[in-house]
Amino acid sequence: FIDEAQDLKPVAIRFCLKLATDPSHVFLTADPNQTIYGASMPWKRVSEDLNFRGRTKIFKRNYRTTAETWDGIREIINSLSDADQETLDDEPIFHGEYPSLYKYRGSDDEVDLLSRWIAESAIQERVSSSCVAVLCPRNKDCQRIARSLDRSLNAQAVNTGNLNLSHPGVKVMTMHA
Repeated sequence: FIDEAQDLKPVAIRFCLKLATDPSHVFLTADPNQTIYGASMPWKRVSEDLNFRGRTKIFKRNYRTTAETWDGIREIINSLSDADQETLDDEPIFHGEYPSLYKYRGSDDEVDLLSRWIAESAIQERVSSSCVAVLCPRNKDCQRIARSLDRSLNAQAVNTGNLNLSHPGVKVMTMHA
């Protein structure tokens, strides 16, 4: 079973197939619109190894994302040229709050919005800033954001090597960590 295959390189998928006793029994799931690295998977480079012909199924029910979150995702993803339109027709089963979407003009504006949103959300959820994690695409973003967040949030950039979950403040880490 290979889950979140959209975030793997073709060589990693080929490696998994070689490890399998019978590659025809490999079950792969992927959603190109949910890549955490922002790069689309070149499926043509592995389609011959996977032998997709007649063996694919596109699921239309979404049990992971709320309808409101999916609406927010559509607002963003519809503007992307490489969005996989076929997977945007999912039918979310669950409902929840509508996500907060903010546009910002630069890194200072980004950090100001983030600092305010964290403080307000922590009050609303009745939790301390030690219950907050900010996820970033790259370590250098983690460092910049941790240094720039409001001092009252006691933000610390962490990675897999120094992940201190008991830090009494916001943890800023990569999505990978």
